[in-house]
Amino acid sequence: MSRRILAMLLLLSLAFGLVGCGGEKGDDDAEYVLEYLSNGDGSCTVSGPGNFEGGDLVIPKRSPDGDLVTAIGAYAFLSCDIDTLVISDSVEVIGRYAFEDCMSMTEVTLPKNLRIIESFAFSTCSHITELDIPEKTEQIGVAAFFCCIGLDEIYIPESVKYIGTSAFTNTRELSCIYYGGSKDAWKKIDLGEQDIYFESAEIYYEEE
Repeated sequence: MSRRILAMLLLLSLAFGLVGCGGEKGDDDAEYVLEYLSNGDGSCTVSGPGNFEGGDLVIPKRSPDGDLVTAIGAYAFLSCDIDTLVISDSVEVIGRYAFEDCMSMTEVTLPKNLRIIESFAFSTCSHITELDIPEKTEQIGVAAFFCCIGLDEIYIPESVKYIGTSAFTNTRELSCIYYGGSKDAWKKIDLGEQDIYFESAEIYYEEE
């Protein structure tokens, strides 16, 4: 085989290798490809970290196959080494235990179209200090932010109708809850049993 043919084969193999390793890019420019599960209707669920090895994580709007990302599945990023998290606005549901025990996470940007945060979704993410729940969110599941001990401030919109038992239990630094509605509206929330840290936090109402 001539040297020219060998060189061409080498170039082709390198080209295909570069195409094969592409994926989403985090802020540190490290490439990674997450795992996706098609819902069969043009949408999909992020089901696992794929080859994400840690750092800043961005959940994209679409999968590599073009499906719209509408959910993050149960246990998808359990105990992953995530520093900051940004979730695309297409996501409506964050599954149970999805980010549990991501203890290095310091910042999270939740999607504007988020409707449901399921049970234990962010439990023991102990370095998050501020949390803005998006305006379309309706449900915050049982123990969703359990033992987020660094959490100091929360914004909860008027759209929230249900906060599960122990959703914010052991948030020992919690001092302020900013609520997007009136005091009367707050009283109408289906609020499960919470602990002294949540109950003793100062609540500021939008319409006062």
